[in-house]
Formats: sequence, structure tokens, C-alpha cells
Amino acid sequence: MATPPLAGALNPNGSINSRGSFCALLNGALPAENVSFTGLFNGWTEQLTELGASQQAVSNVKGDWYEWLIAICAWNYRVMQNVGAHIAVKLPSIAEFEVSRLYEPNLYAFIADLREKVEASANVSLVTSNPDFALIRHGAADVPPALLNPIAQVDDAALTLLDSAFLQFVEHCAFEHIAGYASVKASLRPDRRLQLPHEGSLMKALYMHLQTRQWILHPAGLRYYAIAPVVSDADVNALRTVATSSIVSVQISPEPAVDAVHTVDSLDEGFAVMAQILTA
Repeated sequence: MATPPLAGALNPNGSINSRGSFCALLNGALPAENVSFTGLFNGWTEQLTELGASQQAVSNVKGDWYEWLIAICAWNYRVMQNVGAHIAVKLPSIAEFEVSRLYEPNLYAFIADLREKVEASANVSLVTSNPDFALIRHGAADVPPALLNPIAQVDDAALTLLDSAFLQFVEHCAFEHIAGYASVKASLRPDRRLQLPHEGSLMKALYMHLQTRQWILHPAGLRYYAIAPVVSDADVNALRTVATSSIVSVQISPEPAVDAVHTVDSLDEGFAVMAQILTA
């Protein structure tokens, strides 16, 4: 008996399985490099609603689909076009892993100490979220073998590789190894936009704290990028917010919380953006 074309797309309770649907809807293959992600998602929405999925159920998984497409762009750009570029590793949620644990244990200890002192002195918590990607300066030498092959087939094994690549770097990053972060949004509606400058500002504040604790006078700096399939002028203007850690002293030049907002709606556009952010 033939396997249904969208087998695995829906969970038994009627919700959408983000992994199963992504692989099934792509039929295991990468889209053409000039195919619009937005167009793909519109077509997938029609197919899934015909199976009985709700519009809300589709909205709940679009973010996962978009993150995997961006992860594939970053992965294949580095492997196939520029092996010396930064490595973009996809990060899980803060509930599963704290991004600061990418740093070597002595550096993470500084951040843990900061959390404890904030809590003890002011009875407030240093609440953070994880960006979607960490951009790691690594170079072409000594790259873990698991990260050397391009993603050519979209299946569960490929998604597991993308989702777990960060584990290769846990407790291995020196201060200068993390070049920046990127957060991706399948849409930049106002409530989602608010998270980006807050997260970027906080990541830069923690970076500055590590700089201070180690007495590093001229650091390379930390970048924070936003990526979405559609970016309006209103989005760009809303994200032109200063990083609060850069205005606490006249000896520091003000810098943006979000360094750049990039439009990525195809693999072609993704490779072009990766050529910028993975080499900065």
C-alpha cells in the first residue's frame, strides 16, 4: 500500500507536526534557490487546511519551518561557498538550553555570578531568552566532521543535525569566538518586533559584562541581526533602537540593539545575507 503524500504531517490530535510536515511538504528535497518562502508557505497552508488543519495550527508551525530554511541557508553557504565563514548554529529555547553555556566554564561563571548578585541585591531576576542562532567565529580548521557536509536532502536526520549542531560548541567558546546572534521571525508584526531590540540589547549587555570582568580594552564587538521574509520601512524604523548598555557612559559610543534587519524570502536571498553576517 502506498504511503500517503503528506504522511506524518499531522499529529493524532489534529495539530501539525512541524518536522513531519516540513519534510513531507518539501518531498524531501530543497526548494529551488529562487522559490519564495512566502509562496511555499501559502501553498502548504492550502494543503494542510484541506487535511483539516486550522489556520491557527499552521501559524503555530510557520516559525519552525522558517527557522529550518534559514538554518539550511547558513549551513550550505558556509560548507559550499565559504568554509572560513562563521558557523551559524541553531539554538533551542531557553527552557532547554541557556545560550551563555556556549562559553567556556570560567566565562559562564561570570554570567551566573551576575544573575546571583542581581537577585540578591535587588530581588529581581535577570530574565533572558535565546536568540535563534549563535554566530561562532571558527575558521576553516578543526571544524567538527559532522558540520562539513552540505544539506542536500530534507529529512528527519538533516533536521536533527541542524537542531543539535550547537552541542559541538557547548563550553568551548572563548570570549572572542561568539561574533553575534541572529533572530528570525516568519512575520514581524508589532508584538514580535518588540522582542528583537530587547533581546539584542540584553545580549550586548552580557557581552559588555564579560568584557569588563576580563578587562578587555578593545573587543571585536558583538552583532545582533533580525531576519524575516518580509521587512517594511516601519519594521526597520521600529528596530532602530539603541542598546541600553551603550548609553550608560560618555566613554562608550552608542550602538544599535539590532545591527541590521535582513529580508530573506528564498535560498538565493539567504545565501546573499549569509555572505554578509557570517563574515562580519
